[in-house]
Amino acid sequence: MAPHRLDEDAESWPRFYWDYWHLTPDPFGGFAPITRDMEPAAKCNRHACVVRELPSDYNPSAVITPDGMWNDLSEFGWRLIDEPCDANTAAMAKWQQRVAKLREMFSDHIGIEILYHC
Repeated sequence: MAPHRLDEDAESWPRFYWDYWHLTPDPFGGFAPITRDMEPAAKCNRHACVVRELPSDYNPSAVITPDGMWNDLSEFGWRLIDEPCDANTAAMAKWQQRVAKLREMFSDHIGIEILYHC
């Protein structure tokens, strides 16, 4: 996540996506991850889950893939300031298709859920 974080010491602010994060009080929307296929260290973290085990209707607002790329629903035109609107509904549908593809591509990876502030 570090490459996508705001650097307040930078002389000019590059594009950034977040400035601080914390673990959510109710990870994965209350879903209790199945950890039997995870390494022992990962089993200790209730904010971690093998991606294939996530419920099909779980859709985050952003995904950082193993190659370090940031993907989020604003790339599809969604804007908080315009909520609710038809454009946001269409953007959300496109984002959910993208998340489904990412989940398929990285189904054997471990996902970590955090709440970030931007």
